[in-house]
Amino acid sequence: MGETGKNLFSIFNSLFSYLNTRFTMNTIAIILLILLNILALYGTAVEPFWIEVDHRTIPVSAEHAFMKNVRCVHISDVHMDRYGWFEKRIVRIVNEQKPDMVFVTGDSIHYRRDYGEALRFFSDLKAPEGVYVVMGNAEYHAFNLVLDALHTNTYSDTVHILQNEMRTLSLPQGGTIRITGLADPITGAADFSLLTKPCDPATYSIVLMHAFVEEAWSPKVTADLICSGHTHGGQVDILPGFIMKRWLDGEYHLTIPYLRGLHQRGKTWINVSRGLGVSALPIRVNSRPEVSVLSFEEKKIEN
Repeated sequence: MGETGKNLFSIFNSLFSYLNTRFTMNTIAIILLILLNILALYGTAVEPFWIEVDHRTIPVSAEHAFMKNVRCVHISDVHMDRYGWFEKRIVRIVNEQKPDMVFVTGDSIHYRRDYGEALRFFSDLKAPEGVYVVMGNAEYHAFNLVLDALHTNTYSDTVHILQNEMRTLSLPQGGTIRITGLADPITGAADFSLLTKPCDPATYSIVLMHAFVEEAWSPKVTADLICSGHTHGGQVDILPGFIMKRWLDGEYHLTIPYLRGLHQRGKTWINVSRGLGVSALPIRVNSRPEVSVLSFEEKKIEN
């Protein structure tokens, strides 16, 4: 449970104890109903649109000190119906961060929506070293429609849509980055063997995948950074996080170890985005939409 969730639970518990000594059960029920309506209004009309720009600093070894000059933005799970005002606001916020590259980790559209809208969205993201996109289960559930959109729409040549593919880029200021984009792990399309593909030690290795699942992990993983999403940070995180995690684990019989935040395994850092959109229910509580800004600092990395 997040700090906001703990605080809300504590407030409701204290309030109920106080009301129980002062009012009848009918009055308490009315008061609680009012509070729940306020919470529902907040969860549907405020938090889903209250984007947080979350700055995270990732340690890098001396060998990868060139990453200190790189600024990345990671977004996920936009779940757009169309390229509307909210999506244009996301684009503005991302571009204001002046990123060198942008990572988009899937579920950019709602199920069976027009992927051409997502291509317009990607094309408006400004990053001199490129916008790197992978797909999520929302795209793969209507993959033929996505393929049609890719063939019938034009989009910026700075946009790179990766499906079990690798790209290597040389930075203008020096240094080399390898970006690996996996197809969707949730629907079984991902080639997890790419995670352990050998990499030149002087090259900084980044992997993009819609969901970081335990089944993909091995001590032989060569990635320095993995960016993922899918979880929406719990989306409604009042109840303890394990309830949402168990639902996610059972959804496709895969194990999802992290709901949100930056985590370390050996030399690999894993950034799990809370995402920007909603699914199932149009509500967010204690899990604000997130734009992750990733910076790097030289530091000894403990394995």
